Amino acid sequence: PQWARLERRAIGCANTFMVLSQNMRRQLSTHSNRLALVNGAGVNLNKFSPKEESRQRIRQELGIYKDELLLVTASRLSPEKNISFGLQLLAKLGSNVKYVVLGTGDLGNSLEAKAKHLGLEQRVTFTGLVANPQDYYAAADLYLQPATEEPFGHVLLEAMASSLPVCATASKDGKYLVATEELVPVDCGLHLDIDDCQRAAKTLEPLLASEKLRHEYGQRARQHVEQHHSWQKHVTMIIDETSR
Repeated sequence: PQWARLERRAIGCANTFMVLSQNMRRQLSTHSNRLALVNGAGVNLNKFSPKEESRQRIRQELGIYKDELLLVTASRLSPEKNISFGLQLLAKLGSNVKYVVLGTGDLGNSLEAKAKHLGLEQRVTFTGLVANPQDYYAAADLYLQPATEEPFGHVLLEAMASSLPVCATASKDGKYLVATEELVPVDCGLHLDIDDCQRAAKTLEPLLASEKLRHEYGQRARQHVEQHHSWQKHVTMIIDETSR
């Protein structure tokens, strides 16, 4: 593709090419030996934060009852994002668990058809593009990212800043090109085995069963982003790198 050729040319011309994760550096290392790791991107900590008013409003709009749990994914609806796994996973969870998917893409119609085939029409909402993803994060109980390829995953940091436990694909020693282990400490979320849907469902059960545990994971996730992924820290790293 043209964009790939332009990317390779840009990497070749740059004195330093900054990457946001070790995963990205591994993928680009064949094109350049001048890659600098800048330890993730920054997050707007004011925009992405837990807000009770947003939580109540969005849950009411989605028809989520007090005793129900909500998973959220913000993603392009394309093969590598693996939303179909999210639907299969939902089918193995209790009927009190609902799922909202934010985003559009070529697989939109087929994913909606799959949800219907699995009998999940009343449990899944495809919103399309939204201007206020932060409000949906505030409304949710867990963030789910089942992607098979995600060089960085800024949405993970946004979800963590919103005090959401993150459940994302484990890389399995490079089988999947994701940065989950880099971005999500084990006390802030779960690293899912997407090769085994039943096992992934079992992995989620403790978090789904305990509001206290979800709160503890969410609080640690927020603190982790505050300490390591504020925009101020990110800009400082960029300035330090370009000053060398």
